[in-house]
Amino acid sequence: MATTQAKAAPRFDAPGPGTWEMDAAHFPRPVFGTFQRVFPAAFENGFRDCCARYGMLLETMDVKFVNGFPYMQPRIVGAPPGGSPPPKPIFFVMFKLLTTLHPEIRKRMAIAKTIFERRPWRDEIADWDTRVKPATIAAHRELDAMDVKLLDDAALGQHCLAVESHTTRMLSQDHSYNLTCMVPIGDYLGHLRRWTTLDDPTLMAPLRGFSDISAGDSVERRRLLSALRSDPQAMQALENENSPEERWQRLRSWPGEVGEAMQDYCLVFGNGLAHGLDLETRTINEDPGPALTALKAALEVQDDKRTHGASDAANAIRAAVPQAYREAFDVLLEDAQLTYRLRDERHLYGVMPTFGIARRVLMESGRRLVARGVLAEEAHALLCDAQELASMLEGRMAAPEDLLERAHLYATLSANDAPEVIGPKNAPPPSSWLPNDGARRLMDALDLFLGDMAKSASANIHDTIEGIAVSKGVVEGVARLCRTATDLDRVCKGDILVAPLTTPAINVVLPLLGGIVTDKGGALSHAAIVSREYGIPGVVGTREATARIADGTRVRVDGNTGVVTVL
Repeated sequence: MATTQAKAAPRFDAPGPGTWEMDAAHFPRPVFGTFQRVFPAAFENGFRDCCARYGMLLETMDVKFVNGFPYMQPRIVGAPPGGSPPPKPIFFVMFKLLTTLHPEIRKRMAIAKTIFERRPWRDEIADWDTRVKPATIAAHRELDAMDVKLLDDAALGQHCLAVESHTTRMLSQDHSYNLTCMVPIGDYLGHLRRWTTLDDPTLMAPLRGFSDISAGDSVERRRLLSALRSDPQAMQALENENSPEERWQRLRSWPGEVGEAMQDYCLVFGNGLAHGLDLETRTINEDPGPALTALKAALEVQDDKRTHGASDAANAIRAAVPQAYREAFDVLLEDAQLTYRLRDERHLYGVMPTFGIARRVLMESGRRLVARGVLAEEAHALLCDAQELASMLEGRMAAPEDLLERAHLYATLSANDAPEVIGPKNAPPPSSWLPNDGARRLMDALDLFLGDMAKSASANIHDTIEGIAVSKGVVEGVARLCRTATDLDRVCKGDILVAPLTTPAINVVLPLLGGIVTDKGGALSHAAIVSREYGIPGVVGTREATARIADGTRVRVDGNTGVVTVL
């Protein structure tokens, strides 16, 4: 996307009263258009739904965009948005009264009281597997089947609106599962930290192998690999000298089982953006080089050893747990293992394919609007929402007045330019104020999970780079600095991925990686999960790895100690 003339840095003013925190874990660049239009309501509604189901004192998380970055603020049941709490003694009395007298809070406290006896996440996982996931894939398939090039302008505008509505539903569905995957994991890790002196990599080791999707594996990929192995000609087409795009399209149109398996794989995973949540990024279907390389690497693996050792790791932890807590440990581990996969699975089957489907219709809209002289660049359509595009396609409006400003902010800003917090830092009420053990335990589990995702180590003062060890082992390799989607194309076998953070986009190159190093995150971050699942050394939360490690440098990653050394 073209840049605009240099301007003064934009101000980051608070979008309302109270404390607002930026979600740097998922938004390395500003977003506009469709995503900015749908995200606040979808996120708030999904979070509101799961908080009510689980009896959380949290009503939802309010979302406001500032210069393209989402800022979030928790809202307590019965409290006005952005309200600053009174002095602590007065707040304590008010809080106690509310938990006794407020009807909705009393209802939620009753739900929370029995939440760990009922363990509702078990039924929610079963419902996801049997009903929600198949229905989600079917909805994707219906929209994906539309050939947008054959639609007239009015129909294309209506299709933009339909895709945006689908994206809203998928985002809301995605976040309605937040507590399903956060509470059991946070509760498991919180208890084990109190019961033992074991480090986080050891405590998380029994979960390895329980999230196939985090290692780039899936039913769709296994079916595709099996079909390729059974068809020597298809294997030859995968290996030939044609361009990646030609080979990808050839396999998509292959007759029989290979073609059918490839179509299913492309629907769910090929429609994913090659890097994060940035619609400017090409999808895997558009840029299949890394995915083809990863498929070839996966075809060479006959024995998946990811689940090996999980049982032994669990037994070792159980032996370290005091006798009085061992039965409770068994329940905690069972629930953590059961729900572990949902964190990535709900994204990769749910909302991620909608971005590729949306990008295709947005780019077709951009092509037509450039041809008519309404837009200067096709990519400017990615900065517009569906209502704006439909109106422009139907000739009812010109380009939005602030479109060039959106383009300028997109081209010049990164998450490093956005303050992590805007407004006064108001501490939420501690869990000890809550009226029952279930409510306190629920809040502690969520706080641990959310806090860990944004965690980082203390500032580095030595020649080595120190972070948080999350997946054991030691490896040496070439550092591949990955800030954008195009950087993933340069990853070779055995490289060390060095990134500010990771998203499910890296799953396609996982078979190539020797190790992972990130600036942000803790034991429950995405980078920690994928490094554990794939069995490669991982160090996260280094604060400054991307600033201190040059691309192409040879490094040693020690996943036992959390130390990264430039060799």
